[in-house]
Amino acid sequence: MGIELAVNMSEEVSLYGGKSAFTQMEHNIVAGYLITAGIVSLASNIVVLLMFVKFKELRTATNIIIINLALTDIGVAGIGYPMSAASDIHGSWKFGYTGCQVSALF
Repeated sequence: MGIELAVNMSEEVSLYGGKSAFTQMEHNIVAGYLITAGIVSLASNIVVLLMFVKFKELRTATNIIIINLALTDIGVAGIGYPMSAASDIHGSWKFGYTGCQVSALF
């Protein structure tokens, strides 16, 4: 007896007949924004982490929260944004069920 994974797959027709409500140009604009925001986020959070490495006086108990936020934001910018941008460019989700779970994690 195996465990079956419940995957939300519907046989019904979607609201827009399986097509996006947005044009490909609009999807490309969103993807461009996500890529730009991801690059800026990665760069700025790496600078924050480098400041904590360089200046020991910044390593206080309260600033550990800032380090945690920077690390989490690096995960979102490094994994979440690119997956969403790729989906916008392709017009659909291309990463399967596992990719969906990973994206939801971030």
